[in-house]
Parts: sequence; structure tokens; C-alpha cells
Amino acid sequence: MPATDPGGATGRKYPTAMGVAVLLLAVGIVLRQRALAPRSLWLDDAWPALVDKVPWRQVGVVGLTSPGFSVVLKVWLQVVGFSSLRAQVPAFVCGVIGPVALYFLARRMRLSGTAAFVAAAIMLVSPAHIVYSTRVKQYTLDSLLAMLVIAAAISVLDDPERRRRWIVLGAVGIATTVASALVAITVVGALLATGRAAWPNPTARRHAVRAIAAYGSLAAIWWLIDVRGRVTAPLQAFWSHFYIRFDAHFPHDLYHGLDRLTRGLVHAPSFVALTLLVVASAVVIARRRDLAALLLGPVAIAAVLAVTRTAPFGTGRTDLYLYPCLALVVAVATDEVRRRASARARQCAVLALLLLGARMAPGYPDENIRSRVIALQRDERAGDEILVYPASRYPFALYTDQPIRIHSSRVTAEGFTVNFSQPNVFVLPSENLHRERYLPVLTKLTQGRHRVWVIGSHAHLDAGSIDFYLRQLGFHAPPRPPVFSAFLMLYTR
Repeated sequence: MPATDPGGATGRKYPTAMGVAVLLLAVGIVLRQRALAPRSLWLDDAWPALVDKVPWRQVGVVGLTSPGFSVVLKVWLQVVGFSSLRAQVPAFVCGVIGPVALYFLARRMRLSGTAAFVAAAIMLVSPAHIVYSTRVKQYTLDSLLAMLVIAAAISVLDDPERRRRWIVLGAVGIATTVASALVAITVVGALLATGRAAWPNPTARRHAVRAIAAYGSLAAIWWLIDVRGRVTAPLQAFWSHFYIRFDAHFPHDLYHGLDRLTRGLVHAPSFVALTLLVVASAVVIARRRDLAALLLGPVAIAAVLAVTRTAPFGTGRTDLYLYPCLALVVAVATDEVRRRASARARQCAVLALLLLGARMAPGYPDENIRSRVIALQRDERAGDEILVYPASRYPFALYTDQPIRIHSSRVTAEGFTVNFSQPNVFVLPSENLHRERYLPVLTKLTQGRHRVWVIGSHAHLDAGSIDFYLRQLGFHAPPRPPVFSAFLMLYTR
């Protein structure tokens, strides 16, 4: 791969690069720390955190399509113990080092310091990246894994005749794919881009064919054995609005998918952001086709998979593995046009990007079910019935003292469900669309009971129906709050 800017972050430029890294690290911490240490993990973070309570053989069950993150989280929590803050630490660490890693990756690609800083700044202030740096999710790790794949591919593009570099690319591809399924899209894009570049050279072509065949075989086996069974119908239904229909709605769906993708990447009017990405992509395709295939290929593959309903597109959080590619596209385009603009103008543009995009992390979702679980365990009596609101089974399982059991399930979006050892604890069925079905269930569960607890969080309108039917069955309770994020109510007959 021809160099665009000789020299990198070495020699006399090393102190400057380290200064930039420290700045990125410090600003990244400031922008992301606001949502740390909540009183309680909310619904979406509670179920990944259950790795702390399950045996090692079930870590992969909780991990769904990202077992690598679950293993990291399990090891970490086993060492330091569980708390909301400690559960956030792995994603937070990946989040704050992400912009730094992207900066050095851009310099490894021989981009100028300004262009590398543009790439890092985009990730630094990315709204979705900031939010998911404090959630117990794998998405910031996905970004780092994608950078690792890109770095291995760049090494191959530098010297495609070196067999060892193809071996490293294949090994990195397998490892990152097993760690998190979505990163496979970046791996496939990298293999296709490097294979395309190597094809005219017979020696390099043989290496490429072997690497692609090896990765394809192992990835296919892994998909059939492990991943295919985890993509349940409820999970596909959950992401149904983020697929692309291959019919008359195709242009509409594709545009809105790209629009959501860019809104998660940068804080700017969506039309402006999308226009910027389109122009940058056009520059890279025209001037650097080797990098265009590497960086834009994963975006195209992701769109194709959304058409086949294999993976969602434009969700914000699940797109984070694409963010390094998109940020580098803008950086490469910046580098290609750098001779047409003064250094001062480039610096002002980077500063404007930071000022426009820098936003503190929003507050953490306020679903303090932990305090409700503590109150319930303190005040419950023998003979009480405990009804768990359906959306709260995982937070309740995380914070309860009683033993829990999990097992794989094809009827939940998470791919597993949880059961409780106490016979008086019952998780209500989810009947938000058919609320009248709660009446026979509640009638059976409360028969002969004088005290019934209802605990939950993340409630929908059906929580009001549960309250209404319990009162209809002769139970009394204080007035239900009109709005609540986490609740514990005692009904007495």
C-alpha cells in the first residue's frame, strides 16, 4: 500500500502523539463519566450482568452473540466483586481508549496528524459511543475489535506477499468473530479488500485464498454450532424496524438506516452528517480504492445483511463496530484534500467538529429496582406471594439473594430465561397486548393469599391493568403512582 504521508508517530513526533493520546483520554473520561455508578442497573444492563451469578458453563448462554465480552465481565467481577460501577468498568475502559486507539491506527495507516485527530475526534464525541461507554454492553469492545481487524488488514496491504501477515489476519478474524458476532462483518470486508489487492500477484493470491478459505470454514462451523440457535424469533422481531425491505420501500429503508447510522456517529443535523459521509466516501473511492474497499465494504455488507434480516442496521448501539470504518473514511478524505487547504483552516475545522459534537453523557436510566428488592426482602412474611413484572425478571434476579437458575430459551429476545428457587415467586407473563389475560392468572396466583407483593421496573400500560385486576379481586393498596420507573407495592386482602 503506497504511503500517503511518510513518517508516523515515531522519532520527534512521538511526544506530540503521546500528548494527543493523553488529551483524547482525558476528554473521553470527562465526556463519559457522568453516567457512572448508578444506584441500580436498569433492564438492558441487568441481564448481561447476570454472568456474575451463573456458573462458568453458562457464561456463553448469557453472552448471546458476544461471549467474549461476557467472559471479560465474568473474570473482572470475580476478581473485584459486583457493583453497578464495577459492572460498567469494562465497557467504560474500552470506551475511553477507543479514540486513542483509533488515532494510533490512523497514524499506522500513514495519515497525517490532523487526519488522525479527525478520526479520533469523531469517535471521541460520538453520541452512541459515549452512551454505551457506561452501559454493561459489548459495543465499545466491538469498536476496538474492529480496529484490530483493520490494523491486521493494513499490515497485509503493506506487503501482501508476506505469509505471516495473512496468518495474523486470519487468526485475528477468527478470534474477534468468536468474541462478538457482529465484528465478523468487518472481518469479511477486510478479507475481501485484501484479497482484491492481492489478486494480481500469484504469491499473494495463494495466501489470500488460503486465508479466506480457512476463515470461511471456521466461521461457518462456529455460526452453525453456536450463533444460529441464539438468533431467536423474538430477537428478530425486536430488531424488525431496523431491517431493510427489498421492495418498493428499499430506498426509504436504506436512507433511514444510513440516517440513523450517522446520527449515532456525530452530533450534527442528519442531512449535514450524511452529506459529509457521502462526500468523504466519494473522495476515498476516487483517490484510495484500496482503503475504500477496506473501510466501506463492511458498511455495504451490513446493509446487505439487513436486507436478508440477518443483522440490524442503523440501530445506533449495534453499529459501533462500523464507527472506526466511517471515522477513518472521513480522515482519509481529509488527508487527500489536505494540500488544498491551509493548516489553520484544517485546525479550525477540527476544533469546530469538537465544539459541535462534544456533549456530556446523558444521565443513566433511573430504574432503581435494587432498593425495591432490598425493601421486599426486609419486609416480606411467610405466606406472601411475590409477583414479578415481566420486564423485571432480570433486574430482580440480579439483586435478589435467593438462588437463580437460567436456561436457554427460544421464546425470549435474550436467548435465555431465569427461574427462581422460592415457590412463592412468580414472573408474570407479558400480556401488554392482551391485558385481559392477566385476570385469570392473577385469580389463580392469589387464591388463598392475604398479602401479595408486585415488584417491577420498565413498566408499560399493562402495569395499570395488573393493579386494576388485583383491586377487583378484593386487594387494597396505596394509590399507584401515575409514573414510575421502579416500583414495589403491597396488596392486602
